[in-house]
Amino acid sequence: MGKCNLSWFKVLSWAAVLFLCGAGVHSWMLDQKNTLRKIYPLSAPLSLITMRCSDDAPDWMGEMIRRSVWEPRALSSQIAFIDKIGQLHYCNVGWSDGPFVSEPVSQETRFRYGSMTKPITSASILLSAQEGLFSLDTPLVKLLNIESGIGNSKLGRITVTHLMTHQSGLKGKAFGKRESLWCPYNMSNIVNVRLSERALEETNYSNLGYCVLGEVLSEAYQRGYRETVEQLFKLKDRGILFAGHANEADEVWHDYRYNSFYGESYLPRFDYEAVSATAGMTGSASAYALLLKSILDKKLPGFLHWEPREISAICDIKKIRSCYGAAFYLFQSQNGRRFNVKEGYMPGSAGFVAVNEEAEIFVWLGNSDTLDAVKGEGMTAYLNLLGRAAF
Repeated sequence: MGKCNLSWFKVLSWAAVLFLCGAGVHSWMLDQKNTLRKIYPLSAPLSLITMRCSDDAPDWMGEMIRRSVWEPRALSSQIAFIDKIGQLHYCNVGWSDGPFVSEPVSQETRFRYGSMTKPITSASILLSAQEGLFSLDTPLVKLLNIESGIGNSKLGRITVTHLMTHQSGLKGKAFGKRESLWCPYNMSNIVNVRLSERALEETNYSNLGYCVLGEVLSEAYQRGYRETVEQLFKLKDRGILFAGHANEADEVWHDYRYNSFYGESYLPRFDYEAVSATAGMTGSASAYALLLKSILDKKLPGFLHWEPREISAICDIKKIRSCYGAAFYLFQSQNGRRFNVKEGYMPGSAGFVAVNEEAEIFVWLGNSDTLDAVKGEGMTAYLNLLGRAAF
């Protein structure tokens, strides 16, 4: 009788295992991304065993890199911090490719900056204006030599400042295939662009506006945007490159589980040349922090801003993506600490840079779209955690 019971126990156990495996396979076949999201809590602890920080990194950075796995939801991440005396500290977590079969993420591992490219474009604009190549208040159409037919419309009153602060009201695509884009290839078509109803009066975040800023730079220097910023900041010497369809050899793997559209079986195919000025750069967190430090040392007027602009729709510094300046938005954490912040997203990538009132710099880069990136709840929680740290 005992043998019979044991045999039945084995049969039932194997049946349960086969059922769970079958259910898992069925779930995977129906919705791979949802399955990956469900098993994320199992993957995260495995990633954390790779966590490493520089020898002199402050203790709070260890907490920030650990929490990066849970709040922004990235299995592979970097953080970099430049303190008030200019010293660089860093932490890394995760693998550069598959878990256990690739090298752990290092200080040099490449990530995609996404819209963290925009502050570099802004710095290029401010530096060029400081050198007298153009004025920030000059009408855009004059800088692009397309004044004909504009008249007194709002389009004719858009300035470089409006573009930088997302108040131009320009509506249109910056991400797409070349044949569907007028910027940067057919700039005269700007005369046909529709503007938002409250253009020049309220903030409407615009990737297209930064594509246009790239062309302002190209016109001023009479060379392409990529060549212009390379000459201004020596990007390649810093390990910073421009993104393309294919990953660079030293680029981290991309986790698409929180992206509702793109994935390993359907990769983004938009025109990377067209998004050079808005979301085109790649590099490490340390490389970005060091580049930003060199820009802050130039003390460009207007690059950082600490008071909400007086606009018709009053912004709220306690909300992310509300109070935009020329390069960053102003954010106040729950404990009252204030940062200049810029987030960056590309499919399978996310990150942000924050500058505090002591001009210290914090950069986080991850290999995944953040959970519910549009609402930004995970990013808000992570920025509030940063506010509670010693940063």
